[in-house]
Amino acid sequence: MLAEGGGVTDASNGADESTPTAVFISRQLLLADTVGRLVSQGSAWSVKVLDRDDPHLLHLAAKAEPSVVILDVDDHLLPGFELLSLLVARLPGAAVLVLGELDGLASAEALHRGARGCLTYAASPSDVADAMKAATEGRTAVGAAVLRQLVGGQPRPAETALRATPADLLTGREVVVLQQLAAGLSTREIAGHLGISTQTVRKHTQHILVKLGVHSKLEAAALAAREHLV
Repeated sequence: MLAEGGGVTDASNGADESTPTAVFISRQLLLADTVGRLVSQGSAWSVKVLDRDDPHLLHLAAKAEPSVVILDVDDHLLPGFELLSLLVARLPGAAVLVLGELDGLASAEALHRGARGCLTYAASPSDVADAMKAATEGRTAVGAAVLRQLVGGQPRPAETALRATPADLLTGREVVVLQQLAAGLSTREIAGHLGISTQTVRKHTQHILVKLGVHSKLEAAALAAREHLV
């Protein structure tokens, strides 16, 4: 549920006051809201979404009293890292995780600035929830791909400049399924909306992941948001 006019958006579907809070900071508010819904569905977290460009961001983040902050740095690494340093200083009681397509050097810089972990858009909701749990327990949460880069110095694969858009690669029905996935709907909910079986939705989802060259619903949702399909 996206709030109008900035401020805090609750993506946790009404968790009670005893539930630990995570704050998701992003410019891609629909993506953040979707991730918040997916994570809160499978774990005991209340997820609140904040607009990274909100002028009162630090105040709102502190007011939420989060145990975890997930910072989506998207393609703006330097401003993102500057904000990371501010969050670490302003919220000493919160573990800050960085989400983005970071190479080994950028991941090392994020950890040096106080991040408790790094995730990519290929992470599944359960990966995000596991990283949140690890970070609150004082462990460093780094995905396998990032870890390989940190240890082995493997470069991040270059972006394909001439890559076709999702609308070019997908059928009309697959675009609709992708839009509903990005909106945070479950397989069962999509099946109900479209009048098809859950097995058919799963087949469409698998085709979407293969055609887009992504590995998770989260990565597909991120791509849909960047391509303005949602």
